[in-house]
Amino acid sequence: MNALLQDTMFIYAVTLTIFVALFWWKGRKHLLTWLDKQILAISQELEQAHQLRREADEMLAAGKIKQLEALAEAEKIVEHAKSEAQRMRLQAEADVKQRMALQERQIVERIAIAEAEAVEAIRVAMIDAAVRMAEETLRTGVDASAAERLIEQALAELPSLSSKKAKAA
Repeated sequence: MNALLQDTMFIYAVTLTIFVALFWWKGRKHLLTWLDKQILAISQELEQAHQLRREADEMLAAGKIKQLEALAEAEKIVEHAKSEAQRMRLQAEADVKQRMALQERQIVERIAIAEAEAVEAIRVAMIDAAVRMAEETLRTGVDASAAERLIEQALAELPSLSSKKAKAA
């Protein structure tokens, strides 16, 4: 036994055993209480982590729903913009056609006025020519009754000539 007391490893082993026995006898309650508190804290942290995970999943799902709604809204806006652009294009085409028709009517009216003015100018020129011819005939010595008859005949034919020219134009 003396040899055992001389062995330092044996002394250390006995000391450790006594220390562990005293620690277990006096500190077991405190150790178990501390371990229970740690277990409870860890389980609460796990529960909180699970709760945060559920909230994150809910937020992700809500975000995906909002994203889909935003995409649908964007598609509606794009579709509305396309239909509005199509409507505006059709309106612009109709406006251009309407303006062209108006300009065409105005041009036709201007041409008709120019034709009427030309016919009137021709009629006036014909009247002047007939009057000059009548004067020339009178100057050249046609007897008065023949000259008068020619003038009346020319004057009677002038309205019918001018109306034929206007219809032809």
